[in-house]
Amino acid sequence: MESTEQREPELGQETVGAFVQAAHGDLGTVQRMLAEEPRLLNARWTAFDESALEAASHMGRPEIAQHLLGVGAPLTVCTAAMLGMTDRVAALLDDDPALARATGAHRIPVLFHAALGGRPEIAELLLAHGGGGGLGAALHGAVRPGHREMVAWLLAHGATPDAPDYEGKTPLQVAEESGHEDIATFVAPDRGNPHPPPLSRARERGVAATIRGPRPTAHGPRPTAHGPRPTAHGPRPTAHGPLRRVWTFMGDSCAVSILAGRWSVHGRSASTEPAALL
Repeated sequence: MESTEQREPELGQETVGAFVQAAHGDLGTVQRMLAEEPRLLNARWTAFDESALEAASHMGRPEIAQHLLGVGAPLTVCTAAMLGMTDRVAALLDDDPALARATGAHRIPVLFHAALGGRPEIAELLLAHGGGGGLGAALHGAVRPGHREMVAWLLAHGATPDAPDYEGKTPLQVAEESGHEDIATFVAPDRGNPHPPPLSRARERGVAATIRGPRPTAHGPRPTAHGPRPTAHGPRPTAHGPLRRVWTFMGDSCAVSILAGRWSVHGRSASTEPAALL
């Protein structure tokens, strides 16, 4: 006897695609479509190998992500990072440290999701477990919603403040368009100055920069990149007065010393051009 049971028709990719696209920012459509077809919850849009939860996570849409989790979508480390679930991220990393290098939809790193959530402590967890890749993308993730502390953390850990996003925009442009004047000034303190001094450009890159050495004189010895050796009683005085410490920036990337046209780098190859560092 033939079975009279009817099988449900397979979900069409057109429907799945519409659901995943809605998860990028339209909670009402997500709720309506999911109520009509619960199987959409974990369906993947094969055109981009993306689920609705992944879409909400990389777009920084906590209300959509929370709704999807509430009806049964499985929590991922990227979603937990975006939602600022520090304890859950810690537990996931303890179980599998490799998740510190996980990526979500479109191969977007988990650090980007943490930046969207504005939680430096989650970024620290990722770094401690061997992650931390994708600093440039993460900087954009922190700038757009206005997470100043997260921006500061990323710059201190080597994020490049002039790195373009997928639209070719720099973090400064994104900050200005988003109305975050404080962050715009933070990532580009010399904006409006067509010829920013090297130190300010170094700070924009989050690079540690130190300038020190004797005042150059017409007849005195030519200064070195590091200046004269200090004595037990402090810097050795010169004919024109003591050594001057012009400025110091502290950071985690490297140190750059610049003096009278000379330069040296600590922490990077000496063959690197100064323009590439600053």
